Amino acid sequence: MQRVLLKFLFCSLIFGQISQSDLRNISNEQLDLIREELNKAQVSIPVQGQSVTQVETNTDEVSINTEIVSSVTSPYFGYNYFQRSLNFYDNIPAPDDYRLGPGDQVIISFWGEKNSQEVFTIDKKGQIFYADIGFLNISNKTLQSAEEYLNEEFSKIFATLSDTNNATKINLSLGELKSINVFFTGQIANPGLQLIHPFSDVFTAIVQAGGVNIEGSLRNVQVIRKNKIIKSLDFYSFFLEGKNEFSRVRLLDGDIIHIPNIENRASIQGSINNGGFFEFFEGESISNLLDYAGGLSVSASSSAILNSIVSIDKRLSDDNARTSKKISMNEFSSTTLINGDSIDILPISGVQNTVEVFGRVKRPGNYPAYTSLKEVLDIVGGFEDPEFVKSINVDEIIIVRKDENQFYGSEFKTSYKASTEFNLMPGDKILVYENINFENTYTVAINGEVNKPGVYPFKDGMTVRSLVSLADGMTPLSSESHIIVYENFSRPDNSADNLNNTRGIVSNASMDFELSPGTSIFAFPAEKTILVQGNVFNPGLITPKSKSISIREAASLTGGYKKNSDKKRIYIIRANGTTERGGRFDRVYPGDTLNIPLKDKEKEFDITAFVADIATTLANIAAILIIVDNNN
Repeated sequence: MQRVLLKFLFCSLIFGQISQSDLRNISNEQLDLIREELNKAQVSIPVQGQSVTQVETNTDEVSINTEIVSSVTSPYFGYNYFQRSLNFYDNIPAPDDYRLGPGDQVIISFWGEKNSQEVFTIDKKGQIFYADIGFLNISNKTLQSAEEYLNEEFSKIFATLSDTNNATKINLSLGELKSINVFFTGQIANPGLQLIHPFSDVFTAIVQAGGVNIEGSLRNVQVIRKNKIIKSLDFYSFFLEGKNEFSRVRLLDGDIIHIPNIENRASIQGSINNGGFFEFFEGESISNLLDYAGGLSVSASSSAILNSIVSIDKRLSDDNARTSKKISMNEFSSTTLINGDSIDILPISGVQNTVEVFGRVKRPGNYPAYTSLKEVLDIVGGFEDPEFVKSINVDEIIIVRKDENQFYGSEFKTSYKASTEFNLMPGDKILVYENINFENTYTVAINGEVNKPGVYPFKDGMTVRSLVSLADGMTPLSSESHIIVYENFSRPDNSADNLNNTRGIVSNASMDFELSPGTSIFAFPAEKTILVQGNVFNPGLITPKSKSISIREAASLTGGYKKNSDKKRIYIIRANGTTERGGRFDRVYPGDTLNIPLKDKEKEFDITAFVADIATTLANIAAILIIVDNNN
């Protein structure tokens, strides 16, 4: 797995897709693996008093033995569209074809001879009961047909309903609605039976079920009804072109939404607008994949590197399971994709005037070329810091350089002491190793709305952004503008010099805020939403239309309180992290979390135990009176 990740790191390194924090935190083992990919053959040549490693590269075909896989720097396209929270409000108009059923509430309004409004719940038999008429069966009727039916029935007791002058009118509307049962199978986050809002389409239904797993297809989502596939949906047409096909499918009670396993996937990266991993149909070409990625960037060349998996029957060994070759742009449309392909779009050659530094320095990144190595090393920082330099291997600095074919075919090794005499060239990659004898025991912690909360090793120059990156990014509930930093009052060594550097609690810290050892970070939910949890019908995020809403209003936006909700023990977690009991007149604000607990089961009254307790109490009182009387 480590080699797999380093393969992607290597490709991203060349094409400029690695963040500054990633460059700084690369380990020595990772640097060695990158060098291993570059250095297939080694010849030592003396250069400037140091050893030089030369690499011979075959530009037509190169063996690559692992897949390029990453969900961070090159994300899987489309899956984040389903990471949302939906709110359904009472004022959503009912579709014309919506049919009433058991559990639905209907509101019957009269005006004219009779002015009234009454609410009825359709029972299990599909009926409502009106005292002056009896049972009325309105199940499986649309609102319009049900209203026509009620008008006919009520005309028996209200003569003016059938009057040509329409002296009395009747109106039928919806109140609270029943949920429908939809089954989810395949690569779905929450498979099985789910209660879905009756107005849901396929997209919103999948959102309510937690979204599609990373191995699930987004181009063959199947709606199954009565054991037949009634519709296969390709969500790429929606994500890329805004074509909505899924709203045409009205979900019914008992429908099945099946997410099959993905069959074909390829990645594209380099000089493009939106690199990543994309699903493709059999027969599609690199041109199709390029369209999914948003096309070429302005710095793209007319060439690319195509990495393909060699079929088992043609494979000489598992170590040579992949091959790589250089192709031109005029071959894109004619090159059919194979599952597992990876395409790297090369940048324009000859325009790069920078060098890149990564590894154990304070400020890794891109810097001007045509200068000495020492000048760049002094700019990136760390070598003149008496404490930081202890963590650097100053005697082994590696420079990897492009050859005449624009492949990284040369390697130079030097030291910081000798770096003054080493002149850099555009495109050079500078690897700075960590001193393996240096022990850094400092840590930082991150919790809240991040994907991988926990404790991580502290690195000098670490920011909120780099720590969030180590925690695999923020969840959809988070907000970059709502991060609180809890700084330690001293470094782990408790040295007196460090006590003056403490700042305590920093509210709403920026992503570039620099951390100190022992720091803790908490990412709170987004300020625009309120999270409602607990004993309500549709727990999740709601978006209030005002600056604040009451607890009752918040509960109603999630479907209302369920039976046995304990309204006396409601509590609120405020956006600043404090917790308070929710009173009758308390309000909730964006960023807050509202918790509705379930009532504890009431203890049954035990009359036998009660009588026994009373008898014991009376006996104790009598004994005390006897003792007092004897003493007198």
